[in-house]
Amino acid sequence: MRVEKMCNRAPISASATDTVRAAAALMRAYHIGDVVVVDEQHGRRRPVGLVTDRDLVLEVVDRGGDPRPCCSAR
Repeated sequence: MRVEKMCNRAPISASATDTVRAAAALMRAYHIGDVVVVDEQHGRRRPVGLVTDRDLVLEVVDRGGDPRPCCSAR
């Protein structure tokens, strides 16, 4: 099987200027573990990176950031 058969053609994305909280909210809303980060230039969106749930743990929580504002359980 080729990768193209499995890939998601409409991935969930966030703007490069969005907050970490916004990315976490997207992950929660769509029950996903990563968000494609896009930059818009000249009316075109291009992927510039990927933020994962692991990134949130290692770069926010583990560095002493308070996860409650962006990741609190209901």
